[in-house]
Amino acid sequence: MRMVASMRHKKSLPGWSASKRKARDPEKVPDHQQQPASQPSSPRPPLTSPRRRNPPARRSREAARMRRYRTGILARKVIRKYQKSTRLLMRRLPFFQLVREICAQYPGGFDFQWQSQALLALREATEAFMVLLLQDSYYCTLHAK
Repeated sequence: MRMVASMRHKKSLPGWSASKRKARDPEKVPDHQQQPASQPSSPRPPLTSPRRRNPPARRSREAARMRRYRTGILARKVIRKYQKSTRLLMRRLPFFQLVREICAQYPGGFDFQWQSQALLALREATEAFMVLLLQDSYYCTLHAK
């Protein structure tokens, strides 16, 4: 119903044809509806305001470079980040290559084939062992102070 009402409204406008819209004569168009004379196209001004000296990307890079954390704050921030995440810290492919290299050093020259789940379990166990080892070494440094 709304479409029909809008069509009636358009048909009642001067210069409207049912088949196609007629071009209006510029002399008959009221002054407030006339378009200004087209000027030669000029390049658009930059999107940054004239008061801004540097573009935003550059300013953020400089701000990041100027940021200085107190001693130990950044380390705590990184520790919190890794404690929140559940992903493993060691990369998959280098760890698998290391495991295969160690297996190749055993006498007999066997090329062991590993199941992916076995390598994943070995990777998780290795990472858990390394975390505990580093935690114990940290406790040793605190005790030595």
